[in-house]
Amino acid sequence: MANSRRNSTWNRFQNTTSLRELDRIVFDTRRTLSSLNKSHPDYALTLGDLGGALFARFRRIGDPADLDDAVDIFNSALEIARMNSTDASSILGNLSVVLSEVGRYQDALVAATEAVDIRRELTAADRDAHLPDLALSLNNLATMLSEVGRYQDALVAATEAVDIRRELTVADRDAHLPDLALSLNNLATMLSEVGRYQDALVAATEAVDIRRELTVADRDAHLPDLALSLNNLATMLSEVGRYQDALVAATEAVDIRRELTVADRDASLPDLASAMANLGNRLAETGQYQAAMVAADEAVSAYRELATRRRTSYVAGLATALASLAGTYLALGQTERALTLYEEAESSMREALGDSHPNTLVVRNNLASVHMVSGNIERAISIYEQLLADYLRVLGPDHPDVLNVRNNLASSRGELGEAHHAVSALKDLVADYERVLGPDHPNTLYARGDLAYWRGQAGFPLEAVSELQRILGDANRVLGTNHPFTLSIRQKSSYWNSLANSGGRPTNVAVDPERHLNDTSKAEDREKPSLTAREMEAVRAWIASGSKIVAARSLGISPTTLETYIERARLRYARVGRPAKTKSELMSRLLQDDLISLPVSPTSESVVTDQGDPREISP
Repeated sequence: MANSRRNSTWNRFQNTTSLRELDRIVFDTRRTLSSLNKSHPDYALTLGDLGGALFARFRRIGDPADLDDAVDIFNSALEIARMNSTDASSILGNLSVVLSEVGRYQDALVAATEAVDIRRELTAADRDAHLPDLALSLNNLATMLSEVGRYQDALVAATEAVDIRRELTVADRDAHLPDLALSLNNLATMLSEVGRYQDALVAATEAVDIRRELTVADRDAHLPDLALSLNNLATMLSEVGRYQDALVAATEAVDIRRELTVADRDASLPDLASAMANLGNRLAETGQYQAAMVAADEAVSAYRELATRRRTSYVAGLATALASLAGTYLALGQTERALTLYEEAESSMREALGDSHPNTLVVRNNLASVHMVSGNIERAISIYEQLLADYLRVLGPDHPDVLNVRNNLASSRGELGEAHHAVSALKDLVADYERVLGPDHPNTLYARGDLAYWRGQAGFPLEAVSELQRILGDANRVLGTNHPFTLSIRQKSSYWNSLANSGGRPTNVAVDPERHLNDTSKAEDREKPSLTAREMEAVRAWIASGSKIVAARSLGISPTTLETYIERARLRYARVGRPAKTKSELMSRLLQDDLISLPVSPTSESVVTDQGDPREISP
């Protein structure tokens, strides 16, 4: 009974939108504690209530003192509650949420694991009484395992939570259906993290279907959760390449958030800002960059308003929205504006979370990618090297984010002309991807594709072809024959095979541009910019297909990434006094320099950009 009260109290605190109400709860709870002896049966839970109220207030106003007090109070409550397993499991679960909030992921995992262990014992003794709480603790554990990069273990915990809640829903549908939807959302996230994108989409779709049903029955109670699940669904649709369907889901989520914001602006504006940032990402995926900029700019404006009132609470959200807006500017070729926004995002994230928080590291990774796009490869490498050292210190060598930064660093060195170094680094990296994520994880396949690419660039096209053929078989099996990555590998294999059979000279393709742009200078008098291999690949794919979206999909990269490579090529021509602002101008410059005689050639996306994640985490 006490455990049910604790969960109910925690949820009430976290859902309280009135700062005055939270202040009153903190004051009243402190007064209640002053009247209780530590040996009182309710003392530990009441102390936990105080920690929960302080944590809720921290989320509202961002006072670090509230967060520090919450951690200390939960630890004190835990010491007192050790004699009562039920109370201890509740306090441990909530402590893990607070520790996760401050980036102490390993400590959060320890607390969440102990909470599950206790609740397993309680469930063994009285299954009916404690099974719902075991599902809650498993959901929490899955999140904490995911945060430390243990994706397979996280999936196991999330799957067990869903199985339990399905069983409970059969017994009492009305009571447990909302919790099942929540667990399905988390399961979708965990399935996505291990690369099972289609299965993740199935789980996310079921969560939306349930929440639509619940919203019909009680619109006011469940409409916010429906918006959250729609955002989650949009992410999963995007991961399987269904960009238009993802846009539809994200648009519906924004429409709901707007409705809720009209009814209660203070309570709903943060969620609207987050939904707008996600909508911007989905618009960019479909090539609607101007509309994406409008959406991302609205998200930034909303977060600026929130940060003006409660900066500490919302500066991290502002940083994420700034990164999303910067990505859109990057896609439109406005690299200087993008760099300014990313620098502001990095500064904001450092202010909010510190230099070493994982979210700060993500923004620093984004900043390095902009330097890559602008052609400042040396600066990008410098950032990646320091970033890798910080990631290793914070998350350890086997965290998937660490592997991704290593991939970026290796590819950056390849772009600098060190193809053999890239091959050597990627050989080791592929082995680590296979060990940590498994041979069939999409990130493993992508890293193998990068390795094949740099083998070809290092002068070994036959080795590239051999590896690409093996990747193609695995991609067909894991991702499907029509997945963009599978199609790109098929095309890359054909290209490198053609290159090898032509003795190192690729076959020409016909193009019909406006040829020389009034440039009457002799070829030997023109300064040629030094375009990287990936810049050339992006330009040729665009010219061959006539469509940036088609070109991006043919290369297995996002339209945003294709845009950045094309813009880098334009910048290089501008720097040597030969501007190429239009497509026809760029084609003519390339023809003048005998650079567009190649067919579409392979590439893979090496810049990892995090533009915000709408996925749900359950405390």
